[in-house]
Amino acid sequence: MDISILKVDENNDPLPGVTLEIIDSNNQRVVSWVTTETPYKLTNITYGNFKIREVKTIDGYILDKTEYPLVIDENTTTISKKIENKPIKAEFAKIDSKTGDLIAGAELKLSRVDGSMTPIVWTTP
Repeated sequence: MDISILKVDENNDPLPGVTLEIIDSNNQRVVSWVTTETPYKLTNITYGNFKIREVKTIDGYILDKTEYPLVIDENTTTISKKIENKPIKAEFAKIDSKTGDLIAGAELKLSRVDGSMTPIVWTTP
């Protein structure tokens, strides 16, 4: 039996550092691992109905709360799964409150209230 699981980003590139786990039909963890550049090879698993779920993601990505089904029975010979993560995206603009027009040349700064990140400063086009 050949079972491999790969975590990828929106460009289908491997996404290392994400914690995944497989749970059984009783919601008991069977195995947990941190993804790498190569597929995780699952070995020594009994027949049954399982789910793959993400436990922890990496900075810049949204935690995937989907539970992906994994059915292993006597007919299972090969299973290859790719699970995609979406990046966190945000768009910022300075807008004139009267006209609704974009304001070019405005300096914007993004930071955390608790100061736990280096502020990002940019000028609007």
